[in-house]
Amino acid sequence: MSCGARELLLPFPGWTLPGVTGAGGLQAQIKNGLSLQGERIVIAGSGPLLLAVADSVTKAGGKVILLAEQVSMKRLARFAIGLWHWPAKVRQSLRLINRRYRLNSHVVEALGEQRLTAVRVQQGEQVRTIACDRLACGFGLVANIELAMLLGCRIENAAIAVDALQQTSVANLYAAGECTGVGGSELALAEGAIAGYAASGNIVRAQALLAKRSIWQRFAAAVSQTFVLNPTLKTLGAADTLLCRCEDVTLGEIDAATGWAATKLHSRCGMGACQGKICATAARHLFDWPIPQPRVPLTPARLETLALLAPHPNPLPQGEGAGKVSFSGVEVICDRVDTEEECTK
Repeated sequence: MSCGARELLLPFPGWTLPGVTGAGGLQAQIKNGLSLQGERIVIAGSGPLLLAVADSVTKAGGKVILLAEQVSMKRLARFAIGLWHWPAKVRQSLRLINRRYRLNSHVVEALGEQRLTAVRVQQGEQVRTIACDRLACGFGLVANIELAMLLGCRIENAAIAVDALQQTSVANLYAAGECTGVGGSELALAEGAIAGYAASGNIVRAQALLAKRSIWQRFAAAVSQTFVLNPTLKTLGAADTLLCRCEDVTLGEIDAATGWAATKLHSRCGMGACQGKICATAARHLFDWPIPQPRVPLTPARLETLALLAPHPNPLPQGEGAGKVSFSGVEVICDRVDTEEECTK
């Protein structure tokens, strides 16, 4: 099992404007051919991913006018001093260093009517307004653990718990990569190799990689400790700031004391196209809610797709006047109806 991770996006005024994306989201668009020629880009949030995104933006023709990192100089300096333990990361950081990198900085608001035109950024005690064409914002990564939870795997620290050979608490089920704890590509590759060898019975080869994994586990721990999010970021949103973009639910409509299940029932938050992938993750951080129990399907699915999974379903009880109609390519059994129109209602 290698389910990866997704970005943590925290709501702030204007974060739903066209032109505002996740940091990793913008990088994905660039990899798919997006040209940023001549565009002014602000990158903000926290973590090493921001530097990689800035590098991708520059290569795509964009101009990074600010790279706002929320961590303090003291915390980052402590991390940099210990970076010699991982020489490859020293070389990588030197290659990705950006002169627009500013510490102790975070976005306060995205401005614009039909589209983003500027951002307000807090840098230390000063608030600046910066004109820009795009804002790429990300506050770290969150492990995708929903599938593991459905399968009954033990979860620790919001990640899949595994033993020394990457086996989960479920027999013969192995997990590797960001779903066992966000740690970067080097750690994910080491974990994947260990899991593969262990699952195939080659325990000797798996154990030979434990030392390598340990090296990158220490790096992952150092990154996690360095880029802890400032509690101030929980207060960026106003009462009229959207939390759930799919169902237009604002922060003012959320009662932090009720929990996720009650919030869904009372506001439809998390019941849209993303099925809570964005808003539920943000709410967990904002309100310190526990991880909600996932439900199937984990991702949105068309009725037609679900119908194809069961080409010969057991027929439903049919009373007088029942029949079958077909619409949108799906055959549906209708009880006591006379027309297709009546069935679709």
